[in-house]
Amino acid sequence: MRGAGKQLAASPVLIGAVTVLVAIVAVFISYSANQGLPFVPTYKLNAEIPNGAKLVAGNEVRAGGFRVGVVESITAVRRTVRGRERSVARLELKLDKDIEPLSVDTRVGVRPRSALGLKYVELIPGRSRRTFEAGSTVPLRNAVAAAPELEDVLSTFAPRTRSDAQKTLIGFGDAFAGRGNQINDTIRELRQFLVHLGPVMRNLSSPKSELRNLVPALAAAAAEVAPVEPLPPTLSVAPPPSPGTNTAGAGPAPSRTSASAAHGVHRMRRRLSRADTVRVDGWAAWIGLRD
Repeated sequence: MRGAGKQLAASPVLIGAVTVLVAIVAVFISYSANQGLPFVPTYKLNAEIPNGAKLVAGNEVRAGGFRVGVVESITAVRRTVRGRERSVARLELKLDKDIEPLSVDTRVGVRPRSALGLKYVELIPGRSRRTFEAGSTVPLRNAVAAAPELEDVLSTFAPRTRSDAQKTLIGFGDAFAGRGNQINDTIRELRQFLVHLGPVMRNLSSPKSELRNLVPALAAAAAEVAPVEPLPPTLSVAPPPSPGTNTAGAGPAPSRTSASAAHGVHRMRRRLSRADTVRVDGWAAWIGLRD
């Protein structure tokens, strides 16, 4: 025995062959693990659903949020639904022995596992005392309506809206890429702002503040100062003379009241013209100057 062990240890070819064999077995077990571990007893069950819902062989089967098996295969079969013959999907499920047996009122549905399209089969065990034997089929009437797909929701928008949404998503992705530290610092600094924002928002949302009347009042004020027509040429008011200007021969000097009024109108027109929202009741101003 010792001589045989020494010969085995001294043969590099034999050691290499054993190593390769162990590696092949490990790879085989890892590859077939998605379909269930080999040599492990399972509870096989079939289920019929209205459509395949983009399921593929190897998708998980879950019950109560826990993995209880996998989808072994998917085939199409013909069934009569509401008096009309149509194709439905038949799933061959390989379940753990722990979930055996399932009640005959067990419900079957397809649920999304991620936003990228990955699905899983959901089992909702029933309460009936009658159960499915191994190899039985869950009928189509026990199928649960499929959850809405993300692509179905997005397809409700117009093509231009979907294209703009894609561009917006790409823009936000480029804007936030590589700026994780800055975003974290911003969120941390916003905490002090949000602490004091609560009382302010409570005051603004209070009915006593009458904030809902602010926007209509601002709209009315903007309508009052909006330009409607240019002033008549006769209402143009010259600016007051600067100090040291020779006013000889300029005619009789206006009274103090009319000069002050003219100066005030000129300043008002100059300030309001910067905002490009000037509306002056010209005739009323002219009457005031004349008085």
